[in-house]
Amino acid sequence: MKFFHLAIVTSLVCGLEFCTASAFTYIPPILFKAGISELSMTWIMGCGNLIEAPTIGLSLLVISCILFYFAAQACFNPCESLIYDIYKGTSQESSCFFVYSFMTSFGGCLGYLITATDWTESYLSNYMQGQEKLTFYVILLFFSITLCCTLISANEKVPVINDNLDEQSLFNNIHICHFLFPIKFLKILITMPFVLRRLTLAECCSWSVIMIFNLLFTDFVDQTVYIGDPSADELSEERLRYDQGV
Repeated sequence: MKFFHLAIVTSLVCGLEFCTASAFTYIPPILFKAGISELSMTWIMGCGNLIEAPTIGLSLLVISCILFYFAAQACFNPCESLIYDIYKGTSQESSCFFVYSFMTSFGGCLGYLITATDWTESYLSNYMQGQEKLTFYVILLFFSITLCCTLISANEKVPVINDNLDEQSLFNNIHICHFLFPIKFLKILITMPFVLRRLTLAECCSWSVIMIFNLLFTDFVDQTVYIGDPSADELSEERLRYDQGV
């Protein structure tokens, strides 16, 4: 029963990873179809800079992608802090982050699985006018369920504030400051223990590699393997091959 409660509390990270894995598959092709160049798309996904857009709809699409990537990564850090605060000093402390990692990986597997499933001939796909729209409705539903599960089951302990923060609390504060207080975050980078500074650098390098892989994998399959073209006419053979590759 305790393990089940731990899985329910961490279900939100499963939903978050489910969303990000699906988005990493679908967002680059959507941007290509909308007329965004490969260079501009790299800036949008990697740095979050708004490239000049010819229409309001395209501008909203670009802004939505930028906000999604910032929000998705920002949400993981409070989840980590929540797990640590709830289970610190309990018998589940040693296993809580194992379950956290498992739920994250499980959500990613489900996210890639749903995008790999061909629903183009199904009734729901036709009703929603395309597999992409159907997929995003499923993503929204799944995320809403996991969010409700975590909100209902999580009972966070009231933290005791003192001057002697342990390394885990400091690490959690670093994550929060990274998104809320950039200047304070830079100060902490300078004054933090060397082992945490090295861990921060390793995390930065790891995410850089992951982003490059996620950015190029789908594009490689649909354009190189399937020889598709996102800029071709919607009903052309090149466009159909591109969608099949996605």
